[in-house]
This record gives sequence, C-alpha cells and structure tokens, in this order.
Amino acid sequence: MPFGMENFSNHILPQNHPLFYKAVVPMLLDTFVLGPIFLLFFIYMISFMAGDSTSNSVKKIKSDFPFTLLVDIIAWPPIQLFNFTFIPPSLQGFFVCLTDLFWAIFLSWVSSNKRKRENFD
Repeated sequence: MPFGMENFSNHILPQNHPLFYKAVVPMLLDTFVLGPIFLLFFIYMISFMAGDSTSNSVKKIKSDFPFTLLVDIIAWPPIQLFNFTFIPPSLQGFFVCLTDLFWAIFLSWVSSNKRKRENFD
C-alpha cells in the first residue's frame, strides 16, 4: 500500500488539521479498508504463484487471513500513527515502503510455515 494513505493525508486533508484528522483518520482507513484488501490479494497471489489452483488459493485465504488480519490490526496502527505524526510528508512513502518490506517477509513466512505444516501432516 505504498503511497496510498500518505498521498490522501497530505493532499486531501490540509496539514493544519488537528492530529486526529492528520494521523488517526488515515490510519483507520489504512487499517480497516486498505489493509484487508491488500492481505486478501497478497495471500491469493502467493498461493497462486506457488502453483495452487483457484480453489486451493481460496482455502489458503480462509486459513491464513484471520491470523494475518489480527497481526495487521495489531502491528500497523502504531506504525502508521508514528508515520503520520512524526515522519515528514516527503519521507512517509519511503518509511511505508521500508516497513512493507518487513511486512511482506512476515506474510511470506506465514504462508511458507503453514505450507510446510500441511505437507508434513
């Protein structure tokens, strides 16, 4: 989701708005709107690129989505509040891209770990 909420908060909401409008509103939109959409797409594509059929990819979403969404809801709000509050607008996109790198590694690990357990059983 690089540059999504950063552009929204910097161009749509004036910078002189209180902290609630500058940081909390974009964080809530990112956490509860863009985050779940990204997770669904990511889990499906990881499964699909691993060679799974569409029906197996949907099963993968059903098994991985609840846990990853929970971690997403726990991890991203503080990250985004920090980003929108303390990072200068010109560096917010970079900060999110850097954080997304570690998030993608985590998501890949979750997908790989579950796949190993399924093959072991």
